[in-house]
Amino acid sequence: MSVQVQSATDPGLTLSKDRCEPGSVNIPLCKWPKTTQSTSVDPDAVATKIVDAINAALQNEDTKSIAQLFLEDGYWRDHLGLSWELHTIKGKDKLAGFFADNGCPLTTIAIDKTTAYRSPQLGAFDGTGDVKGIQFFFNFTSKVGTGQGVARLAERDGQWKIFTFFTTLREIAGHEENTGPRRPKGVEHGGKLNRKNWQERRRDEIDFKDQDPTVIIIGKCQINSFRILIGY
Repeated sequence: MSVQVQSATDPGLTLSKDRCEPGSVNIPLCKWPKTTQSTSVDPDAVATKIVDAINAALQNEDTKSIAQLFLEDGYWRDHLGLSWELHTIKGKDKLAGFFADNGCPLTTIAIDKTTAYRSPQLGAFDGTGDVKGIQFFFNFTSKVGTGQGVARLAERDGQWKIFTFFTTLREIAGHEENTGPRRPKGVEHGGKLNRKNWQERRRDEIDFKDQDPTVIIIGKCQINSFRILIGY
């Protein structure tokens, strides 16, 4: 029996990095933009100008203007902020096409200045510090809820454009998580007649005395099958 061994330099051999399995795609590598040449840029002023332009476009439902704020090869990565699916949209032309087909549910965005790290700042995008631009975090409201995001701006031909823009939905309006100031009160002080303590109110919630359950699960076959499996 003879065994034929192909060399990695064989022109007839397809390398694994170039071979695409059926149903999958090879992810193209991102190309970094050119580093900014500005030495005295005001990150806050640049970020504010971009955010103001986005808000003006959202108010006028002018999604084409939003797409024009991106680099030709810019990215918008979205986790349920634009639709109920995950998206990575590359290029302002494809972004304009997406908005034309689906619209944009965002209503306003605001720069997050709660910490110095989240505020607009000039820094490196890559691991070696060769590509510098402006990064800032932001909060947004949409027609379905609220969310957060982060933007990176790159300078090209003397103009600042969006290189990457990430949005993620955090809460759905009317179904906010009961945390922080929205937590249920454990005790109520004061002269309130017929008031109930926490245990009594919790018992009423479990019994659905004053409200209907959000979800009703109907069926018992699953339980019977489980009992058979465990020999109950």
